[in-house]
Amino acid sequence: LYGCGRIRSSRKQVMKRLIVTVAIAVMVLAAARLAWITSNSHASDRLPDFELSTLDGRTWRSAEHQEQVLIINFWATWCPPCRKEMPLFVDMQQAFGQNNVQFIGIALDNKEAVAAFAENYGINFPLLLGGMEGSELAKQLGNEMVGLPFTVIVARGGAIHTRHMGTLEEDQLRPVLEQLTRD
Repeated sequence: LYGCGRIRSSRKQVMKRLIVTVAIAVMVLAAARLAWITSNSHASDRLPDFELSTLDGRTWRSAEHQEQVLIINFWATWCPPCRKEMPLFVDMQQAFGQNNVQFIGIALDNKEAVAAFAENYGINFPLLLGGMEGSELAKQLGNEMVGLPFTVIVARGGAIHTRHMGTLEEDQLRPVLEQLTRD
């Protein structure tokens, strides 16, 4: 009997530790979410002028795209959620491209990996090589931790309409694009 009491006590201790660990994790996530919301309050409300290289070595300039609705996605080939949303972006570019909508992928990755990814996924929009400039741009747009994927939707004229951390789904993206292409 004496030994059984020790086992029950040990299980209770394990459960207590598990509950404390889960509670701490929830508090850390809540603090991170609050930091995310707070950091966005300091982000620019307009798309800044920036220039980045395309896969083929040309320069892409944001100032040349003021009359388009831009969906700017910060991503990397090694990021599973980034890979998950890319087929949606290909489909939405196809569906909304004629309405002056332009998706832009800013890769925080190396050129060779991005080129192979573009070919494998049939990417139909410009992919820019971000490097450190891309990371700084993500921070300037409100992504202080440079978490991926991170998407910024820009209305015609350069006003930031939406910032989204994490994977976008069609039911989140389509209504925004429909609204911005009606205006």
